[in-house]
Amino acid sequence: MYPSLMPELSPPTDVLTRHAQRVAAIARREHQISMLMAQQRLDVAALALEDTPFGYRKYVGDELALALSRSP
Repeated sequence: MYPSLMPELSPPTDVLTRHAQRVAAIARREHQISMLMAQQRLDVAALALEDTPFGYRKYVGDELALALSRSP
């Protein structure tokens, strides 16, 4: 995945540097999460509206809940 911000073999950095590194990493992850969530919404909409016959669209939530092991 991503290289560790604070590898165990490197010398420890000062507090301000670690703070800045962690803030930057959190900001990057938040951006990635928002992009993935937008893509997920588009994919779910396409599944329901384009890939599922009209009579079965009401079951899309149940099908996804089973696939994701989550409660609808």
